[in-house]
Amino acid sequence: MHPRQRVVEAGNIRTQSGRSYACTVRDVSASGARLRIPLDFKPPAELRLNVPALRLDRTARVVWHHDNLIGVHFADE
Repeated sequence: MHPRQRVVEAGNIRTQSGRSYACTVRDVSASGARLRIPLDFKPPAELRLNVPALRLDRTARVVWHHDNLIGVHFADE
């Protein structure tokens, strides 16, 4: 398990269909992140996460979803 760093950074989720949604990264580690998403957004199983302030642009798999929070695990690239 990797230690998580608490952050509050703006990010962007891109789905495989090409749609983009704003999100807020709440914590991040080498293996994944916790994101705050819009309440009306139904996250897909896989997405692309871009967080310019963290120089992060990774494919990720959604591992949990509760209300407006999701947990993602970064894919090996």
